[in-house]
Amino acid sequence: MMMSRSPDSNPGKAWMIAMGWLLLAPSVALMQVAMATPGADDPNLVPNALFLGQAGAVDGVVGGSVPTAWRAFAIGGGDVSLELVELAADTLFPGSPPTSAVRLSVNTFGADQGFDHFTHVFSLDQGRNYRPSVWVRSGNADSSDQGLQVNMPLFDADMNFTGRDPASFTTQGGHEWTQVSSATDATAEPGEAFAHIAFRLVDEGDENSILIALPEVIGRPVTNLVPNPGLFGSSGVAIGNISGPVPDAWRAFAVGEDSLSLTATELAGDALFPGSPPTRSIRMAVSGSAASTEGLDFELNLAALTAGYRHWGEIWIRSGHGGMQSVSIALPLYDDQGAFLGIQPGSAEVAASEQWQLFAGPAFTAASNQQVNLAIRLIASGGEDSVEIALPRIVGPADTLFADRFQQPLGTTPAAR
Repeated sequence: MMMSRSPDSNPGKAWMIAMGWLLLAPSVALMQVAMATPGADDPNLVPNALFLGQAGAVDGVVGGSVPTAWRAFAIGGGDVSLELVELAADTLFPGSPPTSAVRLSVNTFGADQGFDHFTHVFSLDQGRNYRPSVWVRSGNADSSDQGLQVNMPLFDADMNFTGRDPASFTTQGGHEWTQVSSATDATAEPGEAFAHIAFRLVDEGDENSILIALPEVIGRPVTNLVPNPGLFGSSGVAIGNISGPVPDAWRAFAVGEDSLSLTATELAGDALFPGSPPTRSIRMAVSGSAASTEGLDFELNLAALTAGYRHWGEIWIRSGHGGMQSVSIALPLYDDQGAFLGIQPGSAEVAASEQWQLFAGPAFTAASNQQVNLAIRLIASGGEDSVEIALPRIVGPADTLFADRFQQPLGTTPAAR
């Protein structure tokens, strides 16, 4: 593979302005859903199914906290509010882990209002069946039944609505948690590439509030494309003035006059969030940097992307000192020969606090024969510049299960959930 050095310019700022990177507060994981063990496959296509974080999108008159990678909307006179509600273990079903629910309340019905993940749609395989399900409970003070409409509209490759929503259904949330599912599947037809789940309340003429948890659509599993996401080992490549262990399959670089120091720390289970796996963090400290010439990436082991599918990056970060630390997270794209293509659609700048937080970047659709890198660079603040990172992830389809997006494994039928 032909080698080409990652761009040293400040990456992704235009994307940050246009879309923003999404900040997740520490929370929990449900088995492999939404926060899978590094490298593990996750059959639930719904992004952030655990409703982590509070940095989702807002469209119209919306109050409260919107989970990251989700969107709350209330237009044409509508007014909604959201609240994140922590659920203890065993709340939803025997053996269920602690997780979070969203309380969606409509204060005023207008032209349209609800809750969806339109900013991070999931990819469809032609001919495969998809069926949405979700846990619901009345959010009304008296636990009275609350009507809920669940939609899963289908879109083409250019994100144009195809006019089809075959798995939509209307249900009710009562006084107990209940898992509800569509009575019909949505089968992706030629030209249909993406979908998302949307929730809209039925006007019951009174309080109009419902609790929603663990939305699910089972399909071709997504996986983590990052090599060595646990940041283990010390056999990586050091270029320039580097001290400390460089994780296996990674590259540390300091190509300017300044230096980059790396420190590894073993993290026990639950260190990042309840249910997080044992892993390793790397503290990056830069001496006197005034440019993005020091960082950590895996350019020597680029990850292959799947054409036509949505991908995005995630990483846990906290500041390595007492204040906020700005960090550049770049996802530059390369051709199949390793030449930089001049585009970085999943990139952005983020601000890390002293607490572990998960940042997730904007989603993008890959083209044929593209590869991706993930590069972390500190942005000089004039004082101490240090940051600690863990569990980097690039979400993409698990290509080992299917030869392409139009096939099913031998001896199976399309999934029906």
